[in-house]
Amino acid sequence: TPEYAYKGANVTLTITPSEGYVVTDIKVDGTSVIDSAVSGENGIMTYTINNVQEKRGTYYEKAKNQ
Repeated sequence: TPEYAYKGANVTLTITPSEGYVVTDIKVDGTSVIDSAVSGENGIMTYTINNVQEKRGTYYEKAKNQ
């Protein structure tokens, strides 16, 4: 689902993997930001894009939990 933000706003992405999966990477504009993401309960990950100035591309990867 696309999310929209006003110019200058902060947007927090919340990624909830399906049961049995984990988030392995989060990318913004093709660059990994997984090291800056915050891990929560049940594998939920959050990442905040600060001061949005233009359209940004986001993507995440997941894998089966081992």
